[in-house]
This record gives sequence, structure tokens and C-alpha cells, in this order.
Amino acid sequence: MYRYYTSNTIFVRAVDVIAAVLATMNASNCKRAENSSWAVYVFVVFAIFSSLSGVVGWAICLIACCGILYWHKYWSNYGKIPLVACKKNTKLDKFLERHISTLRHPYMPLYWCPGARAITIIRYFVPCVGHLELKREILHADDGGIFGVDWCHNKSSSQYSEPSTRPTIIIVPGLSSTPESGYIKSMTLCLVERGFRVVVLIYRGLGNLKLKTPKTHCATHTSDLATLVDVVHERFPNAKLYCIGASLGALIVGRYMSERGDDVRIDAGLLFACSFHPPICMEEFELWSNKLLLNFQVTQGLKENYRRHSHVFESVVDHEKVEKSAFLRDFDTHFTAPVFGYKTTEDYFNDSIFWGDKMENVKRPLLCVNSNDDPFSPERGLPKMEVTQTENVALVMTYGGGHVSHLEGWNPFSKSYFEKIMVEYFDAMIQGKY
Repeated sequence: MYRYYTSNTIFVRAVDVIAAVLATMNASNCKRAENSSWAVYVFVVFAIFSSLSGVVGWAICLIACCGILYWHKYWSNYGKIPLVACKKNTKLDKFLERHISTLRHPYMPLYWCPGARAITIIRYFVPCVGHLELKREILHADDGGIFGVDWCHNKSSSQYSEPSTRPTIIIVPGLSSTPESGYIKSMTLCLVERGFRVVVLIYRGLGNLKLKTPKTHCATHTSDLATLVDVVHERFPNAKLYCIGASLGALIVGRYMSERGDDVRIDAGLLFACSFHPPICMEEFELWSNKLLLNFQVTQGLKENYRRHSHVFESVVDHEKVEKSAFLRDFDTHFTAPVFGYKTTEDYFNDSIFWGDKMENVKRPLLCVNSNDDPFSPERGLPKMEVTQTENVALVMTYGGGHVSHLEGWNPFSKSYFEKIMVEYFDAMIQGKY
């Protein structure tokens, strides 16, 4: 009798929980509540089973309850159609509406791990499966420095069999990324499958390259990209040329397109996880939720690369201060700012901002894809209103996605949401639909 009474009480409370969950779901989204009704029915069955089976049934009931609450939280934060910010009735606005069908579908971050930091870390560790035939070339800069380029000529391309007119896409990676980085390799594979020639820029001192001068790379250093663009254009003058920038690379590409204006040799650009406003981004990156898990690790990676070339910077930076840098702001203060001639870190951050007039100077279509929970570039640092004042810049903000990730569904190895946008964007461009 006692056992039955306890189980029955559990059952009644379980039904109350169901009613509360349903009420909340209905208040937020009736359609989603209807679509999730199957979960409620399953939960009721578990609750009935609990009234008959004691502890085991209660355990199953508790697990089901947690599952429903998790699913409700997921739908409250994710599974939404992305925000598209663009000046209305412009050529770019009509192009995105007509030809980028992915933007009309909700982005569903990994069902089993949708959190921003978690999905960012998963993207970093998930290996990219696929083979690429890359040919490395060393290019010389005007200041005596060298940087690398990995070419994937895609000679077997059936879509664009003529090499002289095969469209080319330059990829400018993130802060310490190389062609071997998982997200860069994944993007390259997607583009190669579509028939494009792909060129990946390798920053000075990365990818086992020697450092010839006391200069590496930063958000405002665009001369190496300019050199690469000129090289590609000279070798393939009849081929369309596009450019993708990811993370730090996005700031470099955006700045380059702004500096060149009408003289830019890029036909269209695509920015992925751009840190538009570095001062705001650094504030977010210094929150304790990001500081130890991400900020510290990124800084250690930069210091490790610095140690390989520390002898080159003996007369430029204070070695001991660089070594003591625990977080990114410290590293930028003691290394990046002095190397690139800035008096303070704030001067460097402010000069890196891609906003306002810099956006208005972009004269080719430029699509920017960010997430609202990017720990490197928070929503409050996204130019959602500013892009609507420009003719050639548009911003897509997904709900969820982390940093340079956008993994979705169940399978982290499948094509990401960003890669779907990327492929549609460049396919439509090369087909002359812009």
C-alpha cells in the first residue's frame, strides 16, 4: 500500500511537470509544442510504468523528464531561421533571398552538444576525413619576409575543366590556423568538390616556415594577402577570384576589400566568424567562462610558435614579458602591438575595427556569417544595424554555432551549416546570378 501511494504521488507530480512543460512550450511556440507531443506521450507511458515498477520505473521516468526539459531548452535557444541583416532592395539583398536557400531553413546545432564553447572545441578536435592534393609555394613580400601558399589546382575538376578560367577561391585562416586545421581542410574539400581551385594562405612563421623578418601577422596587416591576390590574378587573369576569411582572417579580408575599394581584384568575399569590434570581442574573451577554457589555450599556442622564432624578435620585444603573457591581451600588449608599430594594445584594437566607413568602402559583395553565441565575437559586437546602411555588405547571424564551427544535427562529420551557405553563395556567383 505504501509503495503504491508513493508511486502514485510520483505519477501525479510527473503529470504536473508535463503540464508545466507544455504550458511553457505553448507560450513560446505552439507549433513546436505540437511537434514535440510525441515526447509527452512517451513520458506519460514512463510515468505509468513508474507507478507499477517502483525504483526502476522512477529512474526511467526521471531520465525521460530530463530529456524533455533538455529538448525544451534546446528549442528555446536554437532551431531558428537566422537573422539576415542587409539593406533592403539592394542587389545583394535580392541575391541572398533568391539564391541562398539555406538561409530559409533553421540552423540546428549539434543536438547532443549545442553549447557555444563545447561546439567550438568539438570542431577543433573533429578530424576532417578526405584527401587533398596540395602544392606548397613560398612567396616573397616587399619587406623581405616570406609567407606560404598551399595550392589545390583541382586538375580533375569536371565542372570547370579549363584551368585558365577555373574559378579560384583564396582562404585566409584564423589566428594560428593552417591548411591542416580541421575547419580549413573541411572548407577546402567542399570547394574542391564543387570544382573550384583553392588557395590557402599560410601566415609568416606558421606551417614550418622560417621567419625572415621580425614581423608575423595581425588583423591590420593586409600586404601579404594583397601580394597573393596579385599573384593569382596575374597567373589566371581570365578566372573569377573570390576570397574567404575566417576569424582573424575575416578581419584581414574585410580590411583589404575596404582599402582597395573599386580597385579590388576580388569579385566577392565571404567572412566567417568575423570579430568586427575587437575591443568588445576582447571583453567577451576575458570573461571567466572563456578565459581559462579558450583564452589561455589560444595564448599558449601563440607563445609556442613565438618560441620557435624568438631570436628574430630580440631587438623588438621584451622576451620575458612575452613569456609571462598568460592571456591574449597580454600577448598583444607585449608582442603584437610593438611588432606592428602600435603604442598601445588599445590603439591596435581600435585600428582593427571593421565598422562604419570601412564597410561603406567595400565595393564588391561581401557576406558575413556569425553566430549569436560566438565566444570570440559576441552578439553585441555584431554590426546588425550598420550593414543595413551599406550597399555591398550583408550579415547572417545564426542562433547558436559557436566559433568557426556551425556543426549541425547528429553527425559532426557532416557538412556544416556555414559550408552549405558557402557553396550556394559561390555557385550562384560563378553562374552569374549576382
